[in-house]
Amino acid sequence: MIRRIFIAIAACLMFLLFAVGAQALEWGEYEFTVDDSGNATITGYTGAGGDLVIPAVLGDAGQYPVTAIGEFTFFFNDALTGVTLPDGLTSIGADAFGLCESLKSVTLPESLTEIGETAFEGCSVLPGIRIPDSVKSIGWGAFSYCWELSSINIPASLETLGSAPFANCAKLQAITVAPDHPCFELAGPALVDKVNHRLVVYPAASREMRAFEIPDTVTVIGESAFDSCVNLIKIIIPDSVTEIKDYAFYTCVNLSGITIPGSVTSFGESVFTGCYQLKEFTVSPDCPVLSTVDGVLFSKDGTTLLCYPGARQGNEYSIPEGTVTIGDGAFLAASALERVVCPEGLKNIGNNAFFDNSRLTSVYVPASVTHLESSAFEACPNLTVFAPEGSEALRICMLNDIPCKASN
Repeated sequence: MIRRIFIAIAACLMFLLFAVGAQALEWGEYEFTVDDSGNATITGYTGAGGDLVIPAVLGDAGQYPVTAIGEFTFFFNDALTGVTLPDGLTSIGADAFGLCESLKSVTLPESLTEIGETAFEGCSVLPGIRIPDSVKSIGWGAFSYCWELSSINIPASLETLGSAPFANCAKLQAITVAPDHPCFELAGPALVDKVNHRLVVYPAASREMRAFEIPDTVTVIGESAFDSCVNLIKIIIPDSVTEIKDYAFYTCVNLSGITIPGSVTSFGESVFTGCYQLKEFTVSPDCPVLSTVDGVLFSKDGTTLLCYPGARQGNEYSIPEGTVTIGDGAFLAASALERVVCPEGLKNIGNNAFFDNSRLTSVYVPASVTHLESSAFEACPNLTVFAPEGSEALRICMLNDIPCKASN
C-alpha cells in the first residue's frame, strides 16, 4: 500500500507534465495526435466511461486509424468499467489505464505488440485479462496492484517481461505459459524467465505448496517475486542465486525463516519488509554483502541494519555499536518490541523504519543522527522518541509532530 501511494503521486506529477505537452486533435470524446503516417495515438478521453468500445478509426472521414493508447490516457478514470480495444492497435502506453479502480473487463486485440510500464497498475477490481498471442513486450509493473486478478497467461509471442509485472496481485492463483515457450517456463507454480535466469513471480494466492525450493537454474530473484505470498512458510534459496531484487519477499507474512547463501552478491531494498512471522535470518559466512547479528540482518560490514525479524522474541533491543544506518522498513511490524536503543555514531534512519509498531513505547536516538525520515515512526501510536536537547533528531521530530522528549 505504501509503495502504491508513492507510485500514484509520481504518476499524477507525470500526468501533469504530459498534459502541458503537444496540442492534441479532438474528435468526439477523444483527444489524439497523428504521426507522419496518419496513425492516431489516443491521448485523452472526455466521455462518460462505462463499458467503452474504442473505435478503430478517428476523424469525420475515418482517416486516422488508431494504433496506440498514449501514456496516462485513462489514468485514474473511476467511471470506466470495461474497455474493448480496437483491431489495429499495437501499443498501450505507460499508465494508460493506471488506477482505473472500477475497471472490470479488458479485451485486447490480436494486433497488440506492447503493453507499457504500469499500464494497468492499480486496476483493483479487474478479475482477469487475456494476453493475445501477438504481444512481445510487457513493461515494469504492468499489472501490479490488480488485487482481484486470479490468473494470467504468457503467450508464445512474449519476448520481454519487465520487473514486478504482478506485484501485490494478492489473489493471483495460476499462471499459464504457452507450450515450448522459448523464453519462459513454470517451476511449480512460479514463472521463470529462462533467458535471464530470473524468477519473475510466484503466484501470491497459490495453494500448491507450503514450502518452495527455487530451482538451481535461477540466478536472480526478481523484484516483488514473492510479494504477498501468504501461503508459503518456507523458501529455499539455492547457491546459484547471485541477486535478490527490491521487495523480493515483501509481505510474505507467514515466512518463518530464511537462509541466504554465500553466492548472493547483490541485495535490494526492503527485501523482507512485512514478513511478520520471520523469527531470524541465517546468512552464509561466505556471503560478501550480508551478515547477521543475533538473527538480525545487516550489511556485511555491519554499518546498515537491513531487517529486524518481525517475530523475533524480546521486547527490548539495543542496536549494535558501529551501525550507521537503519534501512527503510527495517523494524516494520516488529510486533514484540517495546523499547529500542540506538548507538552513538548512528547517522541515518530511513523511510518507515519503525512503521506499524503498536507496542513500541520508546526509541532512544543519539545526537549523531543527522538524517531522519519524517515517515520513520508512522503508525506507532504509543511511541515517544527520546533525543538529546538541541539535536537534529529532536528538531526533525518536533517539526513533523512526532511525539518526542529531550533526553539527558
